[in-house]
Amino acid sequence: MKWLLLQNYVENDHAFKLVFKYEISSIKILKDPSLAFGEAYINVTIDFKGNLEQIVETVYEIKTPLKYIE
Repeated sequence: MKWLLLQNYVENDHAFKLVFKYEISSIKILKDPSLAFGEAYINVTIDFKGNLEQIVETVYEIKTPLKYIE
């Protein structure tokens, strides 16, 4: 099973953690993060702690493929 942990600390000490439990297409995430995260959350492919809006904004900002780790 592959896992990815994406963690970001931003202004005002807001933080989030995003954990991918299974691989999903980074193209799908970059194309429409809100839809991709919603589907992945419903399908129990991802889990997160923190502000979902901040997570989506960060994915738009990084504009690079996410790397999976084992």
